[in-house]
Amino acid sequence: MQTPPRISQARLKDMLSYNPDTGIFRWNIRRSRMAKPGSIAGTRKNDGYVSIMIDRTNYLAHQLAWLYVHGVWVDEIDHRDGDGMNNAMSNLRPATSSQNKSNQRVRRDNTTGFKGVSVKAGSAGFQAKITHKKKQIHIGYFPTAEAAHEAYVAKAKELFGEFARSA
Repeated sequence: MQTPPRISQARLKDMLSYNPDTGIFRWNIRRSRMAKPGSIAGTRKNDGYVSIMIDRTNYLAHQLAWLYVHGVWVDEIDHRDGDGMNNAMSNLRPATSSQNKSNQRVRRDNTTGFKGVSVKAGSAGFQAKITHKKKQIHIGYFPTAEAAHEAYVAKAKELFGEFARSA
């Protein structure tokens, strides 16, 4: 995804107010019949994040929140709780792409119910693996999904520290 042109903190504060406790942006100006001063800004996208259009450019609300409070643009922002709608400042932290990906939830198409665990092809066992710096690391084969997940969690904590998510 291409990075949009960056808005200045001053322009952002002219257009919007931000509550760092709730993560909600509100319009300072009248934008349309629906977007009046004081009304909540932004729409929920299909990927679960909030997008706000300013000067014909769509911005992600979590990036705007960081700019609003800290005065600098950060390309990668992680939601600590994994909820893209929760843009409270206490839930946001700058991250590398790898750290941000490590904090993702278990995928919907996961058949074992455990992050980092899959059924070992052609057997009754389970495989644990993890991706770090764009490389897939094989952790091992295990007799149960729970044992494989335990190994995954240990490796995730080792590689990602506070960004590790086990579920």
